[in-house]
Amino acid sequence: MLMNRTFFLACATVVTLGIAAASSTPAQAQPCSEKPSQRERQECLIRSAIYTAVSEAEAAHAQHQQAAAARAQQQQAAAARVTKPTASSPPEKSCGLTKEYVNGAVKFRDTCTGEWAQQDNNTQPKQQDNNTQPKKTGL
Repeated sequence: MLMNRTFFLACATVVTLGIAAASSTPAQAQPCSEKPSQRERQECLIRSAIYTAVSEAEAAHAQHQQAAAARAQQQQAAAARVTKPTASSPPEKSCGLTKEYVNGAVKFRDTCTGEWAQQDNNTQPKQQDNNTQPKKTGL
């Protein structure tokens, strides 16, 4: 899109100033400031501006194409890296609490930290004697 606008601007400038008719003479390699007449200096400056604008537009277009190609290559590489887990790969480790029975005892294990606690099912918690209960006072 930029190239089309730049090209249109260049063409309109050439037609407006009548450079197309004056360009039948061979080009001379000298700076624009050394041209003999004001009109030739203006024509030279306009040609230089047109050439610079077109060159910059072409360079920007080429850079845009390179960046787009690099992005596409990165996306393809990222897509290739994403793989589905196979049946032989171990399942993802999930955190939680597991319960096991080991020789009549219950063992709880935290799968994230590795901590565990075990209680024997055969032992009953001690019941308090009536004598060891706190006495109520009438206060």
